[in-house]
Amino acid sequence: NQMDADAQKLTEQAKQLIVQKQRDRALLLLKLKRMKEKEVDKADGELLSILETIDRVEWESINLDVSSSN
Repeated sequence: NQMDADAQKLTEQAKQLIVQKQRDRALLLLKLKRMKEKEVDKADGELLSILETIDRVEWESINLDVSSSN
């Protein structure tokens, strides 16, 4: 996926910077990579939470419809 490709690209760029003796810039790229990965993990968690909420609302709606029809 796109995030994996971006992470791989940042890693390769960091390796090139290490070879070029630009360790500080390489570390910045790796920190950026880590930050992006954390953001993706956070977004995944939020999406999961939203999907669980939708499931609960749908389930309660079904239960309400069944209860109302009795």
